[in-house]
Amino acid sequence: MNGREYTCELEDGKLYLSAQDIAKIENLARKGGAWGNKAFAVVYKDTQLTKTEHYTDAHIDHKANLFGDFVTANIASPVIFDLSKQYVEHVQMLIDAADKTV
Repeated sequence: MNGREYTCELEDGKLYLSAQDIAKIENLARKGGAWGNKAFAVVYKDTQLTKTEHYTDAHIDHKANLFGDFVTANIASPVIFDLSKQYVEHVQMLIDAADKTV
């Protein structure tokens, strides 16, 4: 898009989210509002930026606006499904870990 390449990390054909990705998305979700495009912006990284630049709020806001203009449901739906599944799995792991410590 706009002369830039955005990629997501795949592992065995499945969307891979790092702990930093999950933490950033959780932070965005807690803030409320329209955080879906921002979560998508966290997942897809600009290949020309460093990891530090990628996670800045300004960059994520910029990509969220850009993706909102260009990304259609047929592109976003599979990513949103995988993202939701991984988020639920992460929450379940936290619950399981909390249960073991009691």
